[in-house]
Amino acid sequence: MTHATVQRFTNRFINDESGAVTVEFSILITAIFMVVVMFVSVSVRIATTSEIQQAAHDLTRQSLRYIDSGLTQDAVCSQLRNNVLEKVTNQLTFVEIDRITTVTCQVEPDGTTGTVSISYDADGSFLDRAAGLFGYDFDTIQRSARIIL
Repeated sequence: MTHATVQRFTNRFINDESGAVTVEFSILITAIFMVVVMFVSVSVRIATTSEIQQAAHDLTRQSLRYIDSGLTQDAVCSQLRNNVLEKVTNQLTFVEIDRITTVTCQVEPDGTTGTVSISYDADGSFLDRAAGLFGYDFDTIQRSARIIL
């Protein structure tokens, strides 16, 4: 091969733009995909947090039945865990009952205020893994609701 042939081949390779669109598309599609995954993970986080709040609210409303019957704080919480929690969480889309780690109840001594708190373990869930791609850690979600009698 002569120098002119090598130079002609090199110039043809440098000036050839036939694969440029493919390279640009592959770079852009990666960025677009990352943005879509970020939006989905944030949406799932918001939905899960909202559902945990709804569960706390529903449990607090249901606690009225037990507070009015004169049960102690521990008995109210036990009744909510054993009789009500599964019914409430079965209506929710993103909340799994196995991931609810604690349900705590607080009833004021005079019986005028009741508070229910829920802790939800999101460790290892889609939410936690998707958020981990962006450096966030959503291990536990905690929400509470209060009712004034």
